[in-house]
Amino acid sequence: WFHQNKLALTTRADYVTNPGLYLTFTPSNVTPNAFTDAIATDPTKAISIQQLTGTLDIMPNDHVTFRFELLHRKSNHPYFPGKGGTTSPDGWADTPAGTWQPDLRKTETRLCLAMNFRL
Repeated sequence: WFHQNKLALTTRADYVTNPGLYLTFTPSNVTPNAFTDAIATDPTKAISIQQLTGTLDIMPNDHVTFRFELLHRKSNHPYFPGKGGTTSPDGWADTPAGTWQPDLRKTETRLCLAMNFRL
């Protein structure tokens, strides 16, 4: 806490590893995708995911909080959603996708903004 308890800074680092891709949930139910292709080629291959997050909270008074959170994730297999999305082209999960495949990436950087009001 800084500046008379009006600012807070939080950092977090996460690391997850799994000895086989067969134990990991597919990030998209539209198959085939880059992740299910990786499982098909070698299901015993390990998956490793890392995440680093920084959060800044601004609390001008006891009733309002503004939160800015930046996170970066990395995986050794395509696992995170890209700009092309992970559902079908029309946005429904159960629509036949034809040749379309989910846009899965090995990295993701995301900025999240939030406001919290307490009564």
